[in-house]
Amino acid sequence: MSLEQMMSQVSNSVEEVVKWKAQATGLTQRLGQSEMEYRKKETEMTQEIFKFQTQIRKVEEESKAHSKETVRWKTETKKLTAQVAKLQNEIRLAEEQAQQLRRVIQELEEKTEAKSTRCKTLESKIKQQEADLNRYREAVKIAESTVRRKNEEVVVLQSKLLRMEQGIKRFL
Repeated sequence: MSLEQMMSQVSNSVEEVVKWKAQATGLTQRLGQSEMEYRKKETEMTQEIFKFQTQIRKVEEESKAHSKETVRWKTETKKLTAQVAKLQNEIRLAEEQAQQLRRVIQELEEKTEAKSTRCKTLESKIKQQEADLNRYREAVKIAESTVRRKNEEVVVLQSKLLRMEQGIKRFL
């Protein structure tokens, strides 16, 4: 091989090495860009993962808060249910007492009505008796008047009788 051939081979080899270097530089640049894109994507993915983790934590916290709220509401519901049952029982007792009072009032009204009827009957009897008493008083007044007249007549007749007796005694 000659020097020229060798030089030509070296030159070709250098050109190939330069090409390879250029290709390697291009590949290195592309690799650098790919790494940058990868890092960028990795950062974006990490940020997305962080967002999802944050959202998951929020959801978990909300779930815990919701669970606590649910437990609180269940407890409150149980309390209110117990209060409602107690109030319903009190209402039932009050209704029973009201019913008993209605019965007592009705009985008292019936007794009052009976007594009222009896009072009216007695009032009418009293009025009748007062009318009879007034008639009897009138009759007594008339009788007294008659008795006075008769007494006066008796006195007059007694005095006449006494005079007659005295006249007979004198005559005899």
